[in-house]
Amino acid sequence: MSLRSLVAPHRRSAARRGPAPLGALVATAVLVAGPSAPWSASSSEDGAAGSSRAAGGSTLRLVPGVPSDPATTRSATPRPTPTPTSTPTPTPTQSAPAPATPAPSTDRSAVPPVTGTGAAADRRAPSATGRSVARPGSVRLSRTAPAAASPGPGTSAAAAASTAAPAGPATRPRPVPAQGGQVVGIGTPTLPDPVPVPVTTTNPLAGRRLYADGRDWTQQQALGSLTGAAADTVRALATVPQATWVGPGDRVEWIADYVDRATAAGALPSLVLYAIPGRDCGSYSAGGSTSAASYLAWVAGVRTAIAGRPVLVVVEPDALAQGSCSGTATDTAARLATLASAVDLLTADPGTAVYLDAGHEWWLTPQEAATRLVAAHVGRARGFSLDVSNFYATDGEVAYGRQVAELVRTLDPTADPHLVVDTSRNGAGPAPAGPGDWCNPAGRLLGHAPGAVPGGGVLDGYLWVKHPGESDGSCHPGDPASGVWFPGWADDLVARSVAAGLLAVR
Repeated sequence: MSLRSLVAPHRRSAARRGPAPLGALVATAVLVAGPSAPWSASSSEDGAAGSSRAAGGSTLRLVPGVPSDPATTRSATPRPTPTPTSTPTPTPTQSAPAPATPAPSTDRSAVPPVTGTGAAADRRAPSATGRSVARPGSVRLSRTAPAAASPGPGTSAAAAASTAAPAGPATRPRPVPAQGGQVVGIGTPTLPDPVPVPVTTTNPLAGRRLYADGRDWTQQQALGSLTGAAADTVRALATVPQATWVGPGDRVEWIADYVDRATAAGALPSLVLYAIPGRDCGSYSAGGSTSAASYLAWVAGVRTAIAGRPVLVVVEPDALAQGSCSGTATDTAARLATLASAVDLLTADPGTAVYLDAGHEWWLTPQEAATRLVAAHVGRARGFSLDVSNFYATDGEVAYGRQVAELVRTLDPTADPHLVVDTSRNGAGPAPAGPGDWCNPAGRLLGHAPGAVPGGGVLDGYLWVKHPGESDGSCHPGDPASGVWFPGWADDLVARSVAAGLLAVR
């Protein structure tokens, strides 16, 4: 078993039908500008937020535009919530059955706390229809001739004004037939792009460039077997800063080396701890530490590797929302206590910005999420993360996160939680509800570019926690295991983003 399979991310599926592979795309620039187009991209100033060498000696660079506060495009009114149902935990050879279609409630607070098995229906709750998809911003990866000196990543400030989200659902464009081309840019839908904000704020992302490692295991593995446009897809995605997942199989020395590289580059590294006992409750990313004691010893090792350097840490995707694999209150309390101890270990280092993962808006009610976060010592952390490895629209996640943060402050007046949202693959919102809609669903788009959000209030910023192009699990015959590069799915993701006017090709 590979190292990445031990620590890989997880989730989602649907029958894959889409546009032609990336290598068949029209060889022209397809970025669409102008506020009248539902998926248009705002203009932006050039600047580097990370770079890597592409084929032929050229350079791919991420160019961010201007962000906006999602609160200006969406109210924080509670949304109708489907009543949770229970479905059997899927195995690597069997997708989760379709949950029964529930009648939506008019009040989230009326939904009872989640007590079923975490890997069952909760994270795969059906999405509501008629969801609003906010207007995309612009982010481009531009191909330029290499400079005489090796170009280093840098920050940029954009001057373009942000545009508001349209009222009501956006109409997604159909994929266009194409004939050949090469990826030279990535744009992002959902919301305008984050830029550095003054370092005088307490936001740990403010004024910091997130680290783009370029040495991700799955991406390097893919580059060893791919050529042409498919390889360019990997290279282009690799230039965008993404979190590094670590588990019990990762040595302290390796984690320390990763932090060393980021620190030397003057960038902020981001780690995802994914080693909780009973990880993923036996689903596609099953594994983790053998006991709470061994887990906490491993977390202490991670803290040693960080060694006082500034690091952003997302703690245990899904663990808090799952509660426990048995569904009993006793086991849930034990898991929350383990998470609390992990938070205590990590936050003893003031340079570590800790975000406890809290699932997503259709998993726990705001009250239940807040109660569990307080029990897991979110008051000692920077805050919590939402939508990790999922596809729910950013505006809904932010509105939900604001409710959760307010409830946390009510339960613990000493707490001041902030949030980050995983926007790596949520540009099109969730897939239609159905069997396996959580695992490798077709028709997705790249999400908002990672970085800080100025004036975001409780929203610190956006991250790419899940790596676009990695499989969510072997949920269909032929699908790779969780965390392994999925060339067909990655090409589909990029091709649709091109068709939506979010990528530049030539």
